[in-house]
Amino acid sequence: MKRLLSNVITGILCGLLFRLRRKTWRQLNLVKNGVLSEVLREILSGEPIAPVLNEPTYVAIDRRLHKIIDTVNRCIQKNGIDNVLIDDGYS
Repeated sequence: MKRLLSNVITGILCGLLFRLRRKTWRQLNLVKNGVLSEVLREILSGEPIAPVLNEPTYVAIDRRLHKIIDTVNRCIQKNGIDNVLIDDGYS
């Protein structure tokens, strides 16, 4: 059921011709595979109220990033990279 819902959401997003800056796409890919949570851990460890986030939250952040990357990849497969990723002069 979850996979079906995911496919429906992806279909809707891709059908709406979801667009993303190439620079944003590159940056998202730089922090995948746990890098984002590690960077957040490092940054937040110096906070006076540390720990700011608990471990399940870091896991959830990485899981959500994976879903975003997966969705964009499916949109690229469906519509072509040039119809999904845009150059806006800042990339």
